[in-house]
Amino acid sequence: MSDNSLKFTRNHQHELIFLALFEYLFYKDAETIMEPPSLNQIIEDATETKKEVLPPFVVDVVFSADEHYLQAVKDLQVWLIEWAFERLGIVERSVLLLAYIERYFFNTPKIVLINVCIKLTIKYTTEERASSFINGILENVLQ
Repeated sequence: MSDNSLKFTRNHQHELIFLALFEYLFYKDAETIMEPPSLNQIIEDATETKKEVLPPFVVDVVFSADEHYLQAVKDLQVWLIEWAFERLGIVERSVLLLAYIERYFFNTPKIVLINVCIKLTIKYTTEERASSFINGILENVLQ
């Protein structure tokens, strides 16, 4: 663990990942009308922290989300009965992407991810039933 990582609790790191993925998806949605900044710039803007200061885990998860985005959406879509991933709110898409990438590429335990994602959903959305929706999807997706 680097000295920089000591400044960031795991919950804080998850929130930074969420914020970076939120901004990443914002630019992904808008890429037909504007040129997105680099992934490094997205991470720094979203977290309000220089990349060199962030724990490597935060940066690695965001880069993995970019690298595996299409596969993640394809796998998540299987469980989104009557919903299209692209039609979900950006908060919901961000937490689902975070959970998928951390589970399958970083082996974060399922129970940890469900807890983190529900907390982030409650904090960042105004949709009343969004946390129940996220919980139901993650119970099925995260094996």
